[in-house]
Order: sequence, then structure tokens, then C-alpha cells
Amino acid sequence: MPILTIDDLLANSHLRLEHFHDFHSKHADVSLSDYIRQKRQLILVGHESKKIIYYDTNAWKCVSDYIIGKPTLTPEMISFAELAMDKRVLDKCIFPIALSTMFELETMTDPLTIESISKLIDDYSKNICIAFEMEIIEIEFDLFRQNAKIVNNPKELFFRRPFELFGIPTAELPDEWKRHFEVTAFNKALYDVLLELPASAQLALTFNQKSEKWDNAKGIDELNKGKIDNQNIIANFNTAVFIELSGILSSLVKDEPRIIGMIQPKYFAMQAMLHWKDNPSSYHLSTARVLANLFGLMRYDKKRVYKKGDISDFFTAASALPISDALFTD
Repeated sequence: MPILTIDDLLANSHLRLEHFHDFHSKHADVSLSDYIRQKRQLILVGHESKKIIYYDTNAWKCVSDYIIGKPTLTPEMISFAELAMDKRVLDKCIFPIALSTMFELETMTDPLTIESISKLIDDYSKNICIAFEMEIIEIEFDLFRQNAKIVNNPKELFFRRPFELFGIPTAELPDEWKRHFEVTAFNKALYDVLLELPASAQLALTFNQKSEKWDNAKGIDELNKGKIDNQNIIANFNTAVFIELSGILSSLVKDEPRIIGMIQPKYFAMQAMLHWKDNPSSYHLSTARVLANLFGLMRYDKKRVYKKGDISDFFTAASALPISDALFTD
């Protein structure tokens, strides 16, 4: 697969950029943020009745290895790949990908596997991705604080196009460009051009970047040290979940001002756990709930130490479980 840069990807998109800019110039009343919100609400249009299936890295690789014809597949893996490729499955399901899986995929080095998996993800995902977990948690937390009643999981809030996983690019136009382009219209047009790029284009950038690759062992030693150092404060499983949930929410609310004598992260963690106790099937704070329970269980279980791949697996579960009909993992 050739090395791609953003410039390469946009090299043949100038006509589309001009087309979109002309359109947005006539709709100057719509801000960039409002336009992005409108486009995201349309991501699932045409897929409303389909099941959402999440494949972790090894599930993608299993299907890829079957297509390539690698001899290492077990009978069970062959059976899974054949079922995954059944037309009835593809017609009734979509297979979004999240950032944690994207990071794991970037460690692959075999060109044939990279090419095969990239095509698979284009075909299966329909260019639909799941937003970064902390972005989802922020949305969920806002709903929780508003006491918004959630009857069904508002999953349409959590889907993105591939190039949105790493943030929305915007351009600061040089003065000479401003004679031809309006800044907001240009950035909306740039957004539209990037949305048209397939997931394989994002993967190509990821596979070929020269920066440090994802390391599934990174952070494991620190987590195990923290687990040992703080084991004495874990009275029970609920305490462990409460500590983890407070930590997750600490990035969203400040310690001050306090609420009924508690710092805000702990107050909202307590409110969330009481809510889940009274409403076991609630969709409120589902992503934070998965993460807090997984990391909380690790804190509580004295015998189970963190292992290579745990962090990525936990974040994959947090991305997939709240909004997927099924998760396939090893």
C-alpha cells in the first residue's frame, strides 16, 4: 500500500472542495458546529434496521487470513470467516470500528494483510466508526446531568466518519486565499471532502506514519504498581467501581465547588451508581459504566494482574457494548 499523506488524499479533491465551498457560501447562516451535528445525525440513514456488530482486531484478521488463504486457520476460525462473509450477514449488519481497534491494526506489518483488512473494513463498516470513548462519555454525562430520559440508547449520537476519530481539521486561510474563499464555508467544505474518504484512507495514514506505533504493553507496569499500592483501600467491588468512575468523571467536572460536601467527580459517581442500582437496564452513562466496572474489577481482584492488551480490550468493550448488538472477540 503506497504511503499517503493528507496532501495526497486531497490532491484530486480540489474540484469537490470548490463544489462544496460554492454550496456552503450560499448557506452562511449555518455554523461549522451545527453543520457537523447535522451530518452526524444522518450517518445511520439507510442502516436503521441493521444490526450493529463489532469485530475486535483478531476477528478482522481471522476473516482477512481466510481471504488470503493462510494455512494457520483452525476449523473454528474457518467456520467463523465463512459465516462472516455470508451475504445474508452483510445485508443485515454493519461493522463499525473504534479508535482502540484502529490503534491495534496499525501494528501490523504484512502488506498483504494490511491491504486485505483495509478493504474488509471499507466493505463491512460502510465508513461508520464509533467516536472516541471520552467524547461519548462527555455526551452521556451531559444527558445524565440534564436528567434526560433515555428510553432507547441514543446510539446515533456516537457514530462518526473515519477522519473524525482524530478530531475535526480546520484551516487558517492565508490572506490571499480569503479573496476566493470564505473561512467558515471553506472549513465546512473541507469537512465534506474528508467525509468522502474511505476508512482505508485513514488506515493508510496510520499504517505508514513514522511516529511510534501502538504498544499493547505500554502502561501495564504502572497499572499493576498502582493496583498493589492501593489494594488496602478496596473494601469491596462497589468501592473499586466508585473509585474508577470518579476518576473517569474527573476530566469532565472540577473538584470545586463541592456538592453536599463532596468533590464533584465523587458526587456524580455516587449519583450514577445509585441510578444504576435503581435502574439496572438504564442506558445512562453506559460507556463510563463499562470502563468503571472493568477497571474496578481489576482493582478488586487481588489475583488477576493487568496483562498485555488489557487496556485496548477494555476500551474496545466500552466502545462496543453500549451500542452494538454483538461483540466478537477472542
